[in-house]
Amino acid sequence: MKRIAFLLSALLFFLIFGCDSGDPQTECFTYFDCSDGEVCIEGKCVEDSGSIIDNNNTQPDNSVIVDNEQPDNSLPDDNGLDDEQVDDSGGGSQCSKDTDCEDDDPCTDNNCDSGYCFYPLKEEICNGVDDNCNDKIDESFEGMDEACDTGFEGECADGKMSCVEGEEICLSPYHTEIELCNGKDDNCDGQTDVFKPEEAPDCPLNKGICAKAKQQCNGTDWIECTVASYGEEYSETDSLDENFLDANCDGVDGMIEDHIYVDTVNGDDDLNDGSYSSPVKTITKGIELAGIDLKANVLVAKGVYKETVALADGISLHGGFSGFPDWNGSDENETMIAGDQIGVIGEEITNVNLNHLTITSSDRKAGEGSSYALFLFKVTSMIANNCLIIGGHGADGADGENGTDGANGTGGGNGEEGCEDGDVFTCDKCSRPEGGAGGQNAGCGMNGGNGGQPGKTDSSGSAGIPGANGGGAGGSGGTRESSGDVCNATSPSAKDSIGSNGSSGGDGDDAVAVVLADFTQAGFTPNSPNNGQDGVHGGGGGGGGGGHGGDTNCNSYGSAGGGGGAGGCGGVSGKGGESGGGSFGIYSFESTDITIANSTIATSGGGKGGNGGAGGIGGIGAIGGAGGPHGGGNEQEDGGCGGWGGKGGDGGDAGAGAGGAGGPSYGIYSLNGSIYPEKITYNISPGGIGGTSDVNPGPDGPSRVEEM
Repeated sequence: MKRIAFLLSALLFFLIFGCDSGDPQTECFTYFDCSDGEVCIEGKCVEDSGSIIDNNNTQPDNSVIVDNEQPDNSLPDDNGLDDEQVDDSGGGSQCSKDTDCEDDDPCTDNNCDSGYCFYPLKEEICNGVDDNCNDKIDESFEGMDEACDTGFEGECADGKMSCVEGEEICLSPYHTEIELCNGKDDNCDGQTDVFKPEEAPDCPLNKGICAKAKQQCNGTDWIECTVASYGEEYSETDSLDENFLDANCDGVDGMIEDHIYVDTVNGDDDLNDGSYSSPVKTITKGIELAGIDLKANVLVAKGVYKETVALADGISLHGGFSGFPDWNGSDENETMIAGDQIGVIGEEITNVNLNHLTITSSDRKAGEGSSYALFLFKVTSMIANNCLIIGGHGADGADGENGTDGANGTGGGNGEEGCEDGDVFTCDKCSRPEGGAGGQNAGCGMNGGNGGQPGKTDSSGSAGIPGANGGGAGGSGGTRESSGDVCNATSPSAKDSIGSNGSSGGDGDDAVAVVLADFTQAGFTPNSPNNGQDGVHGGGGGGGGGGHGGDTNCNSYGSAGGGGGAGGCGGVSGKGGESGGGSFGIYSFESTDITIANSTIATSGGGKGGNGGAGGIGGIGAIGGAGGPHGGGNEQEDGGCGGWGGKGGDGGDAGAGAGGAGGPSYGIYSLNGSIYPEKITYNISPGGIGGTSDVNPGPDGPSRVEEM
């Protein structure tokens, strides 16, 4: 009966509560979505297998950070202060895995714990980085100070793990930073009395080739240096050489007291004496002091020296030095002389060397001639070694001006008409008519002649005046009375009184072609421009002659002659273009035993020749004036007509100017001397282009490596 009651009770429980066959995993976002004893992992509630679950948020969660400690469930208290464990909430943003918590903070790890993001400080490791961002690098790491074997023998064998420059290294407690001269392996590197360069004392001479000379250790003490300590190249005497070798270790190539020193940055021409520690500023001053102090060498520091350097007898220049205070020599130290028209000039000197110098001359402007990097006049025994020699651009020649056209002549004036001048009361009275004025040309004075005055009664007229400066002849005075003529150039009474025309001026010759130029002791001298010739002026026309007088009924004057027309002026010649200046690396006149070695010679090109100007056109001659008209039957009656003035001649056309020659471009030009180039690199720019012309263009300038 009891058993039946139990079964009935069980059946009733089943009917009320149903049958649990095992729930599937519940989906979750945080552990609050799960049952007791479960945690939320990757979106599913699973049984907790050891995590400390803070159900009521009173115990620290697995990865909560307190006061910069490691995760709270890591014991003991990391910072040694046993801070109270405080859970400052459920963490950061919600998450299901660690990658959901990634941020840009390099000091923390990114942990997803119980559905929330936590960011504990990273653990410090030996890597040369401040992992936990506490402004200390490699202050601790796992295994720090643990005993280890250094791998060396003796007292250096036992060590402790240390972090050195980001690497875990076993160091002996006997390790020192430097090796000592004591017969021991002080720095525990397995070698006894083997030193780094900075650990051994310098020898007394420590410049030049002696810079690395060190004292030697004998196991107990440092041994004083001897000559052998400085190596085989050491010498107590030292000469300047192309490799800047300081063989006597005094701080400079050569003997320190034997030079004058120049430094454009640190030097002073007014206050300094040119010594090693007191350089002057300019090369010119350095050469001056070398002459005074009887020193043969001037050492020049790197930099640009804007001066034309005049060499002196027996004094050499050596560039390529670093300058004050070290005066180290090197090909990397460029010493540049930037002269004007000439970079360096030597005149009647001997025994000079130029080493490790860049020598330049400036580009020339129009009208400034040629550019010479190195100019030598009667120099003997000179060597230029390891130099860069660059001649500037030659000046362009100026263009020749175009000629102007000749002025035109003006026409002659007309003669006055004839008139009655009787002696009885029935006749009119008049003054003697004037001949026409000759035409004028103020530009060249080739004026026409004035017309002649007429005769009276039975007298002939006056002859016309000839044109100026050999112009046309004046017409003769009239000798024939008129028979009521209509006065014109062909009237019977006037045709023999016409003034002669002025002659036309001849054309001027064109300029001949320009030849290159002369090379002299003064350098390259371009030839003068070749101009065209002016046109010849036209002659002025002669004045017409005056007409014959009349006497019928009343006495009368004939008509006056017309003035001659002025001649045209000749055209003005076109001017020749100037020749271009030259570009010279080296220009040498009567210089002997000159050696240029291991150097580069360059030019910048010859100047362009100027264009020739066109010739002007001749002016036009003007016509002469008309003879005076007939006075009429009641006035002049039988008086003769005046002759017409002659025409002025045309001026001649002028010749054109020739184009200037292009300037030359020479690496070396030597006249009457001897130069020996050895191992030279040439960079030669073209010669200048010849100038244009209507008739004779200028020739192009030559471009050559050498002309000797």
